[in-house]
Amino acid sequence: MASTLVKKSASVPFGSGVTSVTPTLPSASVAGNLLVCPVYIWASAVTSLPTGWVRAVQQTSSIGYSEIWYYANNPGGISSVVVTFQNASNGAAMLLEYNNAAGTLALDQTGGAVSTVTTDTSLAVTTAANVVADNELVVTSVGQGFNGAATKITLSPGTGFTQEGNWGNAVKQNQHGAFDDRLDSGSSSGSTVSETFTTTVSGQQALHAAIATFYVPSAAPPALQPRPVVVITAVKRAAVR
Repeated sequence: MASTLVKKSASVPFGSGVTSVTPTLPSASVAGNLLVCPVYIWASAVTSLPTGWVRAVQQTSSIGYSEIWYYANNPGGISSVVVTFQNASNGAAMLLEYNNAAGTLALDQTGGAVSTVTTDTSLAVTTAANVVADNELVVTSVGQGFNGAATKITLSPGTGFTQEGNWGNAVKQNQHGAFDDRLDSGSSSGSTVSETFTTTVSGQQALHAAIATFYVPSAAPPALQPRPVVVITAVKRAAVR
């Protein structure tokens, strides 16, 4: 049984030089559902979300951060979340609600990727280890940052993924982000899961992305323990000559 996207924030709130943004659902969450909050931040790390939220993964780069937070088995009645930045910064976030996610032990695998090759127009982000089960929910937070003139670009999701929201598609600005998902990873047990997103314009300082997968109820092993937060530090990839 695959997960279903129940609802999502109608817009991707963006802040310039702010210390927080607040994505808001069209109605309050249903108890027991999985809430996911993918985040893009320029030059600042998210430091806190309210009690109950857990950071699954953070991918750093020289120009921005991609993060994914989640609230498993939420108590219901949640309609928004305040995403607090470490310092005043530019950033965006989205709030997504899914059903058919596996209770308090929902998180399976995470991963991250970054490229500083200025000619790249795509980036693949892959889980660091094989996923345990089939039919998992996959969420990604992807970004592209320019350290110079504002640039108009469009980020597109990889095959099998849906872009649930974006920050700056077809808008002339320095930072761009998008939040994608795949409701059913298919026969993924024992293999890694990945997304390759694309951009219409290169010349960036960095492309970066984070990925997280979540169990569905029929796939969650009973002996699972909560996973620790994963922070992935950027490693430069030399250009091929």
